[in-house]
Amino acid sequence: MKLFSQPPVWRALLFAGALLAPMLATAKPSPTDEADAVIDRWIDAAGGAKRLKAAKQSDFRMRLTVGPGTVLEMQGTSLANGAYRLVTQTPSGEVVNADDGRLAWMHHASLGGRIEDPAKAERMRRENLTAQPLHVRDDFPTRRRLPDAEIDGRKLQALELIDRRGWKERWYFNPSTGLRVRRECPDDDKPKTVEASDFRKVNGLVMPFRVRALVQGAPDSVIEVVSIVHQSKITAEPWHVPEGLEADSKRVDEAMQRFETVIGSKEAIEKIKTRVTKSRLEITSNGMAFDMTMSQKKPNRVLIEQDIPGVGRMMQGYDGKTGWAWGEMQGYREVRGAELGQLIGSANIVPRKIGDEAPLRRVIGESTGKNGHRVLAVDLATFTGSVGIFHFDLETGLLVKIETLIQAGPGGSMKVVMDMDDYREVDGVKMAFAQTVTNPAVRVKTQVLEVVHNRELPDEMFLPRKNGEIPGKPAAAATIGEPAKDGTEAAPSVSAVPAK
Repeated sequence: MKLFSQPPVWRALLFAGALLAPMLATAKPSPTDEADAVIDRWIDAAGGAKRLKAAKQSDFRMRLTVGPGTVLEMQGTSLANGAYRLVTQTPSGEVVNADDGRLAWMHHASLGGRIEDPAKAERMRRENLTAQPLHVRDDFPTRRRLPDAEIDGRKLQALELIDRRGWKERWYFNPSTGLRVRRECPDDDKPKTVEASDFRKVNGLVMPFRVRALVQGAPDSVIEVVSIVHQSKITAEPWHVPEGLEADSKRVDEAMQRFETVIGSKEAIEKIKTRVTKSRLEITSNGMAFDMTMSQKKPNRVLIEQDIPGVGRMMQGYDGKTGWAWGEMQGYREVRGAELGQLIGSANIVPRKIGDEAPLRRVIGESTGKNGHRVLAVDLATFTGSVGIFHFDLETGLLVKIETLIQAGPGGSMKVVMDMDDYREVDGVKMAFAQTVTNPAVRVKTQVLEVVHNRELPDEMFLPRKNGEIPGKPAAAATIGEPAKDGTEAAPSVSAVPAK
C-alpha cells in the first residue's frame, strides 16, 4: 500500500515518527538510565550476575575496632535471601545479631536484647546480601545519577537512591574499578558514612576487606575481614528468635517511644543548637551549696563550670577531640576511658533516643511510683555491660529514676540513684528541673535556675584550659536574647520556681 493511500491521520503519525527518529536516537539518557549504567558496571566489577546469583551462603570472620582501642572478634553467616547471623565476642560475653527473614534481633544471654525496627531491619537485610548489586533496582525504585563528586582527592561517580519507605542514600563509585567505595545515610537519626576499601576477590566475587563507619557523635569503627568463603548451597542450621524476646522488646519499645513523644518533637529538638543551664547544688549531709553552669553545643561539645566553697573553681570540658579537667587545687589533666565516655554523653542536649547508645535491654519489672503511677524498670546495656536501670512512668511517659554507676574522677566509679522530678517545657522540649542523686555516702539535690537555648557559644570556649583560661583570645559570647551566628534568636531565660 502506498503511503498517500493511507488515511491522513496515519500519514501524519508516520511523518512525525520520521522526524522524531533522529532526535530519539541521539537523546541524552535520563538520570535513572545513567544511574543504572553505574549499577550494571558494579555488577560486572563485583564478579558478574551469574556468580552473584550462585552465592547462596557466605561464612566469614571479622575484626571490629571501635574508637582508639576496643577490638572485638566476630564471625557469622549470611544467606542469599538476606537472612544472617553474626556473633560478636565482647567483654561481657557473646552478642548475637540475627535475622531469620521475618524479624531481626540483637541478644545477649544475661543482658537481654531487642527486636529491631522493621525499617531498620530491612536496611540491614539488604546490606548483608552478598548479591546486593543485583537487587538495587527492586530495593530503590527511585535512582538518579548526580554530578561527579571529589572526595578526599578522588573524583567519584555519585548516585542518589530512595527506597519505598522514602529512605534516602547517596552512593559513590570508583570510576576506574566500578566498585562502590562510599555510602552516605543522611536520613539516619545520627547521619552515617560508610567507606569501603582493600577490595579482594574470593571465589570469583570482589568485596571490600576493610569497612570504616563514621557516625555523627560516635567514635569511628572499622571492620576488617579476616576470612570469607562463598558457597553455592545452604549448609547452615536455621536460627530463631530467643524465647520471650519479642514480648519484652515490645514493652520496652512502647515505654521508650512514649518517652520520645512526650520529651519533645524531633523538629523542636533540631531547632536547639546550644543550651546553657545554670543550677544550684546542695549537699544535704553537710549543708554545702554551690552553683554550676553547663554549656552544651551540638554535636558534642560541653563545658561544666563549678565554684565550690573551700575547693575553688573547677571545670570539665570536651571540644570534640579532647576531654579535660582543671581545678584550682588539682591543676590540669586529660580525661580518658570511662570518664571520657561519661563526659561526652553529657554533651547530648536532649537525650531523646535513650536506647541508641545502649541497644541491649532487659525488663526488670513494674512497680508503683510515689505518685501511684505504674513504673517500668529496664536494664540498658552496651557490649561492655549494663549502663543502668531506667525507670519510666507509664502514665506520663517520663523518665523518673536512673540507677547507675558514675565516674568519680580518675579514681573510679560509685553507684548512685538519680531521681528526676518537676519536668517543665522550654521551647517545646521537657526537662527535669529537680534532680536528687544519692548513694550511701552522699545526697546531692540539684535545682535548675535558668535555661537558655541558642546562645552563641564559640568553639574556643570548649578548648582545654591548662591554666583555667581559654587559650588565645576568647571570642565574645552573646548575651541572652542576642541572635546566634546561624540566625536563630536565643530563647529567653526560664527561671526556676518552687516545685509544686
